[in-house]
Amino acid sequence: MDDRILSIYDHYVHSAEPRRVFLKKLAKAAGSTAAAATILPWLEGTGAEAAMIAPDDANLTTATVKYAGGTAEMSAYIAMPKAGGKLPTVVVIHENRGLTAHIEDIARRLAAEGFLAVAPDMLSVVGGTPKDRDKARDMIGDLKGGDVVKNLVATTAFARAHANSNGNVGAVGFCWGGQRTNMLAVADSRLKGAVAYYGRQPTADIDKIQAKLLLHYADDDKGVNSGIDAYVKALTAAGKSFEKHQYPGHQACLQQRRQSRALQRGGGEGSLGTHGCFPQGQSLTGLAILSGFGRKRKGPANRRALFIISRGTRSV
Repeated sequence: MDDRILSIYDHYVHSAEPRRVFLKKLAKAAGSTAAAATILPWLEGTGAEAAMIAPDDANLTTATVKYAGGTAEMSAYIAMPKAGGKLPTVVVIHENRGLTAHIEDIARRLAAEGFLAVAPDMLSVVGGTPKDRDKARDMIGDLKGGDVVKNLVATTAFARAHANSNGNVGAVGFCWGGQRTNMLAVADSRLKGAVAYYGRQPTADIDKIQAKLLLHYADDDKGVNSGIDAYVKALTAAGKSFEKHQYPGHQACLQQRRQSRALQRGGGEGSLGTHGCFPQGQSLTGLAILSGFGRKRKGPANRRALFIISRGTRSV
């Protein structure tokens, strides 16, 4: 897909740009309104074709549950293997569009790999994620940072106490959720691991982090990347366990885009391994916990990522 189109979408997602302005830009870059209409579902991961694991997959159990948040009642989408048991647990923190079908699909991918996945709707405290993505973005912007952290800590507590959790809880987040994953690592000393995709970095209380960190950044993402050096320096000075990966020649990436490009190539094992965003090989680390690492891909980078989440509770 043309990088101009990806840049237009990135700007729209990360700004307050009205959807009508974005669609006008997209149509111009694509060559026509019809072409833009064809591209849009792939960009946003909104179509039925975007799901890698069907919502009604017979091997999984899924549900929407309610629990006590830090400031108000919360809800989350959960997924786990049908066989149940005591499972390593991952909290999946969504982007600034709220709990979308795409994030639910990520939860199912994790469940298919043997995890209990808990994907909280961080907008449930204000009525839940709306269908209008622009409205969701605005609602996310109105949330108070301190309240978000309290609700995430309450979410990890809920996940840890779940009947199917083995008590080892990690978190993974993307963009807005990537930043909140870093914040959660500061706030929850019991968190075992945190995997942040292109998330901004905390600037205080780094010494409080107890989780192992796996940090992923695109090379061309100036706003987010401006804080990398200070974060790495602080983590190193505090003696924290972390890995940082930055992928040359790539713009700020959205998980939907990786999925979309892979689907355009026809899916299959390759789509699980690379998602079209990070280079072959490097992508094994970059997407380890979202791909088929437990079955066909067993490189050392994947084992490290799995260990960070499961903390040795599954065979690595």
